[in-house]
Amino acid sequence: MRGKLLRGLRYRQRLARRNNRLAQREDAQAQKADKDLKQKPKAKKFGKKSRGKQPGAKGMWRTTPLVPNITMAHQPGNCAACNAQLEIAASSKPYMGYYVLELEKQECGFEVICQLHHYYEATCGCGHQTKARPGQGAVSVVPGRGKDLQLQEYSLVGPMQAALHR
Repeated sequence: MRGKLLRGLRYRQRLARRNNRLAQREDAQAQKADKDLKQKPKAKKFGKKSRGKQPGAKGMWRTTPLVPNITMAHQPGNCAACNAQLEIAASSKPYMGYYVLELEKQECGFEVICQLHHYYEATCGCGHQTKARPGQGAVSVVPGRGKDLQLQEYSLVGPMQAALHR
């Protein structure tokens, strides 16, 4: 009986030593891998370019300026402070403007109409300066969404968002 106990005890001790050695090897390998990742810079892949404009390359946009078919003047009607009627001088210049490209359906296809919207500002007799601003619509609130959506006349659109699809 005593011999069986000694053999069982020795077996457990051997298993414990072996498990300790395996754990030490794994720790050493993990530390070596971390050290290698920190020291070695990633190799550059020559001949493999991603699609699109490459980093550092010169950008390119429209080669010709847009020519508007219609220029729309937006002027403030009343003072925002005292609600008095405002008069816009003929020599006043817009403080802001943007282009709108609209598709109009024709008999055989579509026509692209370019509109230029100019926004003016005026100073009232009370001294307040009122600016005409693009219209804003209803706000869409969804719980959990980071930012609420709002319909607006004025928005910036990237080239991929403005693509025309069949």
